[in-house]
Amino acid sequence: MNMDENCMNYVHLTNDKLVGSYKWKGQIDLLNIVMIGLSDQLPRHDEQYALHRLLGALLSMGLTVEEEIKAIIQRDEPGI
Repeated sequence: MNMDENCMNYVHLTNDKLVGSYKWKGQIDLLNIVMIGLSDQLPRHDEQYALHRLLGALLSMGLTVEEEIKAIIQRDEPGI
């Protein structure tokens, strides 16, 4: 939290064959990382920022339980 902006990155492994064409057994693509950055302010109610809004509301130290619930299930209201 406390980032300059809301963001999300998806970091994953790819299999770039540099020498030869051997096919390795097993699932080499098991490592997947999702990094989520949360800003100080709740983002607008938008599908793109639904996860950021949910996490921001749940992890906020400045919102009451009622404000958190409103932020999660309702559209933006002044002050939220």
